Amino acid sequence: VGWMMMIANVVYETAQKKAGLSRAAIDFILLPVVVLAYAIALGPWFALAASLVLAIVWIAVSLIDTKWQSGALSSPHRGLLGKVPLPIPGLVIDLAGPFLSRGDPNDAGTWPERHTEVFRVVILNPSQVVPQLPLNVTVESTTSSLFVESGSVSLACPNPGEIASAEIAVIALRAGPGGTIQVRVCHGDKSWTRSIRVQSITDAQPAIRAAITKWKGGRRAAFAWRGDQDLYDPATFQSADGLRIALGLSRRFRLPSTLFLSGRLSLVEAEHHAFCDHFGWDRKSNEIEGFIGFLRDEVDLTAMLEFPMQSERDLAMEIGNHMYLHLGTHVAADPGNGWKSHAWIGEGDYPWHHGEVGDSFTEQRDNAIKNADVIRNLLGVEVTSWGVPGRVYDENTSRAVEAAGIEVGTDTNASAFTNVLRLVPPHHPKGCDRLVEITKKYPGDPNNAYKLAMLKYWLHAARRAGGTFLFMAHHHLLLYEGWGCYHITEEFFRHVLADCDGDFYVATVTALGRYWRDVLSPKTRVIELNVDQGRVVARNTGDRDLEGLPVEIEFSDGGSLMVLASVKAGHEVVVWEAP
Repeated sequence: VGWMMMIANVVYETAQKKAGLSRAAIDFILLPVVVLAYAIALGPWFALAASLVLAIVWIAVSLIDTKWQSGALSSPHRGLLGKVPLPIPGLVIDLAGPFLSRGDPNDAGTWPERHTEVFRVVILNPSQVVPQLPLNVTVESTTSSLFVESGSVSLACPNPGEIASAEIAVIALRAGPGGTIQVRVCHGDKSWTRSIRVQSITDAQPAIRAAITKWKGGRRAAFAWRGDQDLYDPATFQSADGLRIALGLSRRFRLPSTLFLSGRLSLVEAEHHAFCDHFGWDRKSNEIEGFIGFLRDEVDLTAMLEFPMQSERDLAMEIGNHMYLHLGTHVAADPGNGWKSHAWIGEGDYPWHHGEVGDSFTEQRDNAIKNADVIRNLLGVEVTSWGVPGRVYDENTSRAVEAAGIEVGTDTNASAFTNVLRLVPPHHPKGCDRLVEITKKYPGDPNNAYKLAMLKYWLHAARRAGGTFLFMAHHHLLLYEGWGCYHITEEFFRHVLADCDGDFYVATVTALGRYWRDVLSPKTRVIELNVDQGRVVARNTGDRDLEGLPVEIEFSDGGSLMVLASVKAGHEVVVWEAP
């Protein structure tokens, strides 16, 4: 059903783009046609009933669209409604721990006697409402065989964009049936309840198998927000002011983002001046120096950022490579191609290109290298990820990007058909040794409920498949058209973090790609698991420390559990040894 609904929306989107019709106009045309078809095929009474049902559905969807675009992340206290203005922020609550599967209950597997595990409840306030009431966390065991060291606790409810947390230590006291730990978080008249289920408690069992199949922290799938900036342009919010709005949203949700930056017209003032002078535009070239200062001084440009994002600076994001010359759009115009708008690979001769005109591999490699040099020199950042400019790629792109020193690419080999109708798992593109490709999902820049519904469909498809969901929203968030995209994006972030049972590892593009490359890739993984005489040992043969590795261990009696392990580069640790 979800697939059929998604396809219907694709048809609408195509009609809007190709015919220039609004969605309301398409509805106006389509409704009488559909009703007439029902009348001819099944009779007037069926047509009348169908028209009423369609009208009701249209009204309902319009109300949902209005709600999502309004950006409502709080609600009034029902007990005091009309008496005292006491808004209750809608909180995001994440239960972190080694779960074999998530939901209600969260499956913690089979525990041996005396096994101890610590779970963490993270409470985020993503709204703009300052809370006035305390936060109560209650933890109870439904069985005497599971002892909870920490019970009820009262916390200060976090302010907007802040988090509060509580740890839950659970001990399996004796062998026998398992049980459930109930976790309840209450704030005002709002409550959130989840349970941790231990299937059974056994005598000490030797391990017979061990594997890592999930994302960091035992999350089932992964999520990243990527955008891009083609040029400095305050009119379209591609500026410090525009980024403050987008990164403020990121900060409230503690959800990191990756901005792919094209340096030629974003960071090089002389190039920007020449471009604007040629077309007769005033895109404020003299503000670029201040924009560079903003990025250097006010934004944490760390490549590895994860939810819940922590930084000494209020604003943070990863900077990625979006090519020096952004091909495929109007900003591709350059003296090297005769100021040709939407220029393609091989259509120009540029001073940074060290090969022959028409040499696609060399042009793309040098384009990426030039952009990396500009970003390094002006921002002090080593870029490790890459985003396709204007859908411009060919059979050489993946190899060229890898040759430029990039670790993680997005859409190095993905057609528009792939973006719209396929869910592509992370992979190493053909001809590449280590480059990781993470493909984005359509639609980008969602600004209505229909696009958001499509995104939610694909999000849950990625969740079931255990893959990645790369969300595409430019950091200008279409603010030059209104606040619709901002609030729809806000609702999508809330859905990812609050409604998906903590099943997503949320991080920057580089963080996702590096984890898959080092831990999950059959070709490049650096974690080796060895099971010998019931003992599980993990060895890290790579060059970076790895944390939160979700090692799933199976015992000789058929039971299993997960252990979260950390292994330093070049070291090994004992993950499991029967007591």
